[in-house]
Amino acid sequence: MLRGDLEDQESLRTGAAQAEGVIHAGFIHDFTRFAEVCEVDKIAIQTIGAVLAGSGRPFIVTSGTALASPGQMATENIKPPVNPGWPRASEQTGDTVGAASVRLSPSARGKGDHHGRV
Repeated sequence: MLRGDLEDQESLRTGAAQAEGVIHAGFIHDFTRFAEVCEVDKIAIQTIGAVLAGSGRPFIVTSGTALASPGQMATENIKPPVNPGWPRASEQTGDTVGAASVRLSPSARGKGDHHGRV
């Protein structure tokens, strides 16, 4: 087992080098420094992607659906827009390093839950 940290690029490099593939599902949920942790996420994706480049090993990043297609149903054919006012760009960063993306629902709590809906 390897302990790592999204803010520790060396642990990300070591883990990616040892892995048969990587699913990046981590995010620092400190919304008091949202823009900063979005940058940490971007750097983590770039770091892992650099290690896996050309290896043939899979890399998957997680993204969201909340802002993928405002006002219409989101499908796999619709890329989330680049929004300068919204610093989270996991899927777009993943695209630059050849990663696949899995879009997560903004809420998974249950019937009647409206948390996270835009």
